[in-house]
Amino acid sequence: MTEKFVEPIAQALRKLDSNKYDSSFYMPFAWGGLESYGLSGFYVDGVKRTLDDSEFEEKLRTVLNANNFQNVCN
Repeated sequence: MTEKFVEPIAQALRKLDSNKYDSSFYMPFAWGGLESYGLSGFYVDGVKRTLDDSEFEEKLRTVLNANNFQNVCN
């Protein structure tokens, strides 16, 4: 699941955010909804990574606090 879907979603989010942060900062967004399966065993740029709960929350807050996302959906 992570190799096929989560990492590509994180990469797409990173691109939408003008590559402001390392890919690992977008993994919590891409991993959303899968937390019950654990936060370990996903890959970032081909390297296996894990996130503990505090790191997961910290990365989410970092990206959200640094952006003023506008609703661009029509």
